[in-house]
Order: sequence, then C-alpha cells, then structure tokens
Amino acid sequence: MLPAVITTVATGLSANFQFRSKYVNFALTGERLKWVKLRYEIRSESTPDDPKSLEDFVNSMEAIVSAELTEWREILLAGDITGKKVDASKI
Repeated sequence: MLPAVITTVATGLSANFQFRSKYVNFALTGERLKWVKLRYEIRSESTPDDPKSLEDFVNSMEAIVSAELTEWREILLAGDITGKKVDASKI
C-alpha cells in the first residue's frame, strides 16, 4: 500500500513541477556557458591580446544568462513551477 501511495505522489509532483525538462534546460545552459568559457580560454579565433575576444566572451555569456533568466521569468509568470501565477511587478 505504501509504495503505491509514494508512486502516486511522486507522479503527481513530477507532472506538476516538470523537473526533468527544467533540469535538461538547466544542464544545457551550463554546458553552453562552459563552451563559451573554453572558447575564450583557448582563443582559437583571434590573437590572445585582442580586446574584441573579451568583448565577444562577455556578450556571449550575457546572452546565455539573459535567455535563461527570460525563460525562468516566463515559467514563473505562467505558474508552471508552483501552480500559482506570479505578479509580474514582483519579479
């Protein structure tokens, strides 16, 4: 009886919170950030002293982080995480 209850609760939580898809997005963002950092560290596309490489690195990191924050904001506003919609003025 207890395993059936645990399974039912876990299934309900999983459906409501969509942990798997959110974790995949989180992991993908982390890998993108690592790739940008590695590309900057090896600087295979420019000379090491090129100031443009630092600017490109910062812009790439900002774009990735901004996209992730926008996605989380949309999730919060839709109420997908908690089941309750969030007031946009509080974010």
